[in-house]
Amino acid sequence: MKKMLCILPQVTGGGAERFFLTFLQQVDCSKYEPIVALVCKGGGFDSEIPSHIKIYEMTAEGISTQILAPLGPASLCLSFSKDNTSNQA
Repeated sequence: MKKMLCILPQVTGGGAERFFLTFLQQVDCSKYEPIVALVCKGGGFDSEIPSHIKIYEMTAEGISTQILAPLGPASLCLSFSKDNTSNQA
């Protein structure tokens, strides 16, 4: 099973965020293990992330919305295998 890391500044009510939530609901969990990393929890729609998906808040020193600002509201999703031989976006 491949793990899929999805990074988003926060889950607010914008179009990209709504797409992100729909995408998470449609992921084939028999093939992928989605993991969500949010810069800031409490965007108003966090509760709509399916309960079986792990959510991490990136609170480490030096990680802020300024770092991810160039991404705008888009999310970055990466899938990786256990042996890390295959990286696909």
